[in-house]
Amino acid sequence: MVCNFAYAQTLYPTAPPAAGVITDIEYFIDGNPAFGSGTALTGFSSSTNISGYNGTVNLTALPQGFHRIYFRSRDAAGKWSLSNNAFFDNYSVPVYSAAPIAAGAITDIEYFIDANPGFGSGTALTGFTTSSNINNYNGTVNLGALPTGFHRIYFRSKDANGKWSLTNNSYFDNYSVPVYNTAPAAFSNIVQLEYFIDNNDLGFGNCTPIAITPNTNIADLNANINVTGLPAGVHRLFIRSKDANGRWSLTNFSVFDNASAVPYPGAPAPVTNIVQVEYFLDNNDLGVGNCTQIPVTPNTNIVNLNANVNVSGLVQGVHRLYIRSKDVSGKWSLTNFSVFDNSSTPPYPNAPAAATSIGNMEYFIDTDPGFGNATAMTVPGNTGNINGFSVNVNLPGNLSTGTHYLYIRSRQNPWSLTNVIPFSATGVLPVLWSFVKAQIINNQTQVSWATTQEINTQKFEIEHSIDGRTFKNIGTVAAAGNSNALSNYSFTHLQPANGFNYYRIKQTDLDGNHKYSVIVTVLKKDQLLKTLVAPNPVRDVLHVVEAKEKFVGTAEIFNASGSLVMRKTINSSVQVYSLPVSILATGRYILKIKYATETGTYQFIKE
Repeated sequence: MVCNFAYAQTLYPTAPPAAGVITDIEYFIDGNPAFGSGTALTGFSSSTNISGYNGTVNLTALPQGFHRIYFRSRDAAGKWSLSNNAFFDNYSVPVYSAAPIAAGAITDIEYFIDANPGFGSGTALTGFTTSSNINNYNGTVNLGALPTGFHRIYFRSKDANGKWSLTNNSYFDNYSVPVYNTAPAAFSNIVQLEYFIDNNDLGFGNCTPIAITPNTNIADLNANINVTGLPAGVHRLFIRSKDANGRWSLTNFSVFDNASAVPYPGAPAPVTNIVQVEYFLDNNDLGVGNCTQIPVTPNTNIVNLNANVNVSGLVQGVHRLYIRSKDVSGKWSLTNFSVFDNSSTPPYPNAPAAATSIGNMEYFIDTDPGFGNATAMTVPGNTGNINGFSVNVNLPGNLSTGTHYLYIRSRQNPWSLTNVIPFSATGVLPVLWSFVKAQIINNQTQVSWATTQEINTQKFEIEHSIDGRTFKNIGTVAAAGNSNALSNYSFTHLQPANGFNYYRIKQTDLDGNHKYSVIVTVLKKDQLLKTLVAPNPVRDVLHVVEAKEKFVGTAEIFNASGSLVMRKTINSSVQVYSLPVSILATGRYILKIKYATETGTYQFIKE
């Protein structure tokens, strides 16, 4: 296997290169996931300028209240931007469902603060009289005993029909600013400044002083505020001054966010010559200098170095390759890693020779006696074509009640694959199935089946499903009743769903008992409008069907924690492809597909 890897100790750049094309934009709310594990903005395509880009953010299941949303982008070189953030209030205002009837005269107006007591249980606005227009109405709101801080006030009105309006709301800060009783004296010299943070007011003259020179204009004064030990988050800074007459000013305040930004590190020392490179797989780290060596020539740039990695004896599946290097000073680089899939794909065999006529056919039930030793069947005409061929199978008299398996194979030199058909033994079998199949013809599904024996059969009900779990009846075909000959049936499903369709036949006897056939599956892909991921939930193999043939680069699977657990390289134009997921643990996963110019994200559940 040839692996490409990047040198871990690059020169410290003097200036970054010109910005490249932006290929991805992601966001996250409150908690910070790893780079690339945020939620991608849907509908975004590569661009060199995203200053005016608008995207949709999913707020489903997000609790109401204040949150912080972060955005970051990645360019074509795989480098992420800084994470920008903003505050927002996730408060849902119910949408008016339909136009109300003509409003009557307004008879009542009530308000409440923060908590909703229910219609009619708010505080009535005093002095209000019935009116048909309250656009400019002013009323008095009682804030007695309301705690200092931010609150939300709600208003609503009721008309003469007894119907309440929408509940309007507004934020306000219940912070009391003392009112000057009389006009203050002419300004005198400022001799003292002080500040405090949040509610830590120790009284006039007792808070943290700010150095000031008398006779100085403080309009543009700058001061250092000590925020050591202050928790990260939103706070309020209060500042006030005292003049030469001993009078204190109003206490001004400002809101600030004490979010710490990590300083950009200083430039590292110049990179020295690389003298050693080594690798290890998965968790087999034997310590620096003790792993498998990669030949390297001193004074060589290893940015594009290729190396052969020995994977002989490595089990098939997803693995990690770790690589690190050492410079002439004896310092080791960071240990870089890359995920790869060691699943071997056998080469497609050469086309076999043209098939000869069928020479032999045989069948057996449950136990294979060996090729040529099973019950022989008469081949029809030795034509080499046995499509639609049916045969009566003699069941042993000692066959136990329950599920059994009928195996059939033919020989053209050599023997064919051995086909298997499950059936149930319940004494006398009411129906012996010959086959059940389905195929898409002209965007319709042709379901066909045949029986070789029927005893007291009444009808066949054709059932359809889009997930292979929940079926519903889409048609009924009358049964033969009693027959020992081949009976063929068919049914056309006029409107199959885009994507995977599942069919089964429910056979009902005259006495009301019923049994089901095997389930057959067809794929309708010509009219798909979007990418289909099925089945979901999945057990063994996850199928991906694109709306049309398009270039697919890679398919990556991440677990619920955002960690990459599988990566498959496709690098071709396809419409249908599959991913083996049987080794994954049960749970929710995210499938990220990288196309030529965009990325698609899909969720699925592994059973």
